[in-house]
Amino acid sequence: MADLSLSSRSAFHGLLAPVGPTPAGVSVIERAGLELAVVEARRGRRAEMLARVEALHGLSPPPRLGRAAAGPTAFLGVGPNRWLAISEVPAFADDLARGLEGVASVIAQTDGLAVLRISGPRAPETFAKGLPIDLDPAVFAVGDVAGSILAHITITIWRVGEASWEVAVPRSFAGDFWHWLASSAAEFGLAVESP
Repeated sequence: MADLSLSSRSAFHGLLAPVGPTPAGVSVIERAGLELAVVEARRGRRAEMLARVEALHGLSPPPRLGRAAAGPTAFLGVGPNRWLAISEVPAFADDLARGLEGVASVIAQTDGLAVLRISGPRAPETFAKGLPIDLDPAVFAVGDVAGSILAHITITIWRVGEASWEVAVPRSFAGDFWHWLASSAAEFGLAVESP
């Protein structure tokens, strides 16, 4: 009998390819292998949840929209009492759920979201073709986080460097997001970098 085992693939498998002139003004790196989870503090348990996160991960989740990171783990404030937790640590989402049991709801998103890092001097112009957020550093600084719609896709975007952003998109929209990004960055050149 044939072996019918399944193997996991990234959401952008077979999609990422360079586009346009070189040297490229925009580069993209898929942040494959991340563990992601949405965390919501339970009513009246916010302070206890924050204390547990600090004890477990050495960071204080931001009180509002923003990013706090320590080592391989980050918490993004995405709404009132709601965070997107991201880590390079295997089994992070399961461990987080156990660590926050009783004080927060933890919903694993590792298989539901895909993350790209988009960088380069022409990245802001690329984003301006579809993102209704001003990415000027005076307005959207390193550590800032926003939820928005880009090319009909709900995204979460955060600034990780002077000319570098990360974007989380629903896995089922990876193809649509890549089509938008490749089309929007084509005139500037889009390079695909290895992680």
